[in-house]
Amino acid sequence: MPENKNSKIRKPGAVRKPGMGNQTNPFIDKTRIVDRTEEKRKIELENRTARYAAEEKNVDSGTGIRRITPKNGTLFTDSFDDVDEFDDTEIHRVHFGGQSGEPDAAETPRQTSTAGTNAPVTNGNNAKDTGLNNAIYVESTENAPKAEQKPAEKIKKEKRAKRNKSVLQQHKVTVDEYKFHKKMKRRRRRTVLVLLLVVLIIALTIAAGYTVYTFVVDHFNNEVTEDSIIIDIKTEQKFRVEKGESTKSLSQRLYDAGLIKDARIYRFLSKFYGYDGQYNAGTYTLSGGLSYEDIMFILSGMPETVKVTFPEGFTTEQIATRLERNNVCTAEEFLKAVDTADVSSYTFLNGADLSNRDHRLDGYLFPDTYEFDVMAKPEDVIYKMLNRFNEIFRPAYYEQLEKTGLTLDQVVILASIVEKEAKNDSDRAPIAGVFYNRYMYGDEDLKVFQSDATVRYAYHRAYGEDLDHALSEELELDDPYNTYVYPGFTPGPICSPGEASLIGALYPSNHSYYYFVAKVDGSGGNIYSRTYEEHLQAIKDIANYVPPDDPGYEDDDED
Repeated sequence: MPENKNSKIRKPGAVRKPGMGNQTNPFIDKTRIVDRTEEKRKIELENRTARYAAEEKNVDSGTGIRRITPKNGTLFTDSFDDVDEFDDTEIHRVHFGGQSGEPDAAETPRQTSTAGTNAPVTNGNNAKDTGLNNAIYVESTENAPKAEQKPAEKIKKEKRAKRNKSVLQQHKVTVDEYKFHKKMKRRRRRTVLVLLLVVLIIALTIAAGYTVYTFVVDHFNNEVTEDSIIIDIKTEQKFRVEKGESTKSLSQRLYDAGLIKDARIYRFLSKFYGYDGQYNAGTYTLSGGLSYEDIMFILSGMPETVKVTFPEGFTTEQIATRLERNNVCTAEEFLKAVDTADVSSYTFLNGADLSNRDHRLDGYLFPDTYEFDVMAKPEDVIYKMLNRFNEIFRPAYYEQLEKTGLTLDQVVILASIVEKEAKNDSDRAPIAGVFYNRYMYGDEDLKVFQSDATVRYAYHRAYGEDLDHALSEELELDDPYNTYVYPGFTPGPICSPGEASLIGALYPSNHSYYYFVAKVDGSGGNIYSRTYEEHLQAIKDIANYVPPDDPGYEDDDED
C-alpha cells in the first residue's frame, strides 16, 4: 500500500505523555485547528483504490488470492459447486469488505484458520466479477509459510498507535502542526519563567541592599560604648576567650552558652564590623539580651583581671588556696598543673631534683603581687610566677652562686629555711651563714641543721595541722624534712622565699657561728654562738629574761 506523507502517524511515545490518558492534548492551540475531513476522505479513497488494484493483480498472476462464497451463502451471484463447506478450506487471511464495493477504513484484524489444504477455490475472474459487497477474500497458504501468533507487546504498540491517531483525528491537525504548537508552548512558558526569575533577582537585590544600608546606618548612628552596654545581673555569666581562638570557634561557644541565636550571623557581622582578629584572650562578663555588636565590643576590650598578693614564706598549697579564693582557678587544678606543666624552657630548673619533694615547683613560685585573668588557666599562673623568679634571679646571682659552692636548688632550699627563721632582714645573712658553716665546715653532729621551721613543716606534712606551741617531742618526728633527725638540706624548699632571703642565702655572713637562738624581747633578733656551751648559756639567758617594767606616766601635780 503506498504511503502518504500526511497520513503518517508519529510513534506513540512522542505523541502521548505519561498521565495523558485519552484526554484532549492540552498543548494544542485551538485557534489554529482546521477542518481536513474532506482532504482525508479523498486520501483514504485513493489508498483503497490502489490496494484493490494490487489485490486483483495478485489474483490474475496466480498468487493464491481468491474470492469465494460459502456453500449456503447468498452474498455472490456466482456459485461454487466444487466448494462443499466453507470450513473445509484452509484460510490464511480473510478480508471483510465495506459497503458499495469499498472496504472499511479501519480494517478488522485478519483471522487465520487451519481447516485444511485440499479445498477447491474459485478462479481470479469470478472474484473480479462478483463485486465487493460483503466479499470474503481467502489467501491460500499452499506456497506460504504458516502464520505465527502476534506477540502481546506488538499488539500493545498497535493499540497505542491507533489511540494516538484518534487524538490527532479528534483535533484535526497534522503531526507537524502538533509539534509546532507544542514547541511554541514550551517557548512561551520558558520566556515567562525567565521573566519571573529576573524579577525575583531584582527584588532580592533591592531587599539585600536595603538591609545592608539599614545595618550601616544603625551602626554609625548608634555607636556602641561602655556606657551603652547594660549587663543583666540575673543572666550574667563569665565567658573566657582562649589565646589565638578563631571567630568560628568563638561564635560556636557563644551559641552553646545561649548568648547568641545564630553563630553564622555572628561570624558575618564580626567580619563586616572589622572585629575579626581583635578579640583578646581573657575572661569577660556577658549576659542575655546583649546584641551581637555589644558582645564583640566587650570581647575585644580588656579582659577582667584580679590582683593577688602572695606573701614571702607561702607554701605551694597556700598559694593554691589563695588563687581559688580570688576566682583565678581552683586549688585542685593548680596543684595538678604544678606537677604536670611543661617547664622545660626554664633553665634554672634543669639541675634540680624535683622528684622527691611534695610539689615539683616548691620554692620557685616567686611570692609577689600579680594580676591574673579571672578564670585563668593554671598553667598561665605558673608560667607568670616562674617568669618572675627568672627576673629576680639576676645574672650576678649566678656568678655568686659559683662562689658559694652550692647548687641553685640548695640555695633556694636554704633561702626557704631562712625565710621562716628570720624576722628581720638584718638577720637573714647571719642565719644563712650559720647553716652554711654547719654544712661546709661542721662535723657530723653539726651537719644536722636543727631548724625548728623544718620541724613545723614536717608536722604539718604528717598531720595536716600547724603547731601552735613550743617544740618538744615533735623534734623526734621521723620525716625527711625534720632537720633534727636528718642531716643536710631538706628534700625541697619548705616555702617560697622572697628576694631578701635569696640574697641572704647567696651572700651568707662570713662568721664562725654555728648556733643561734631567737630573742624573746620582741625585737625579733637572735643570739649567735660559736660553741654548744655558749648556745646553752644563751638559751638560759633567754629563759631568765625579764622584760623591763612599763615606766608608765607620772601624774603632774597641780599647784
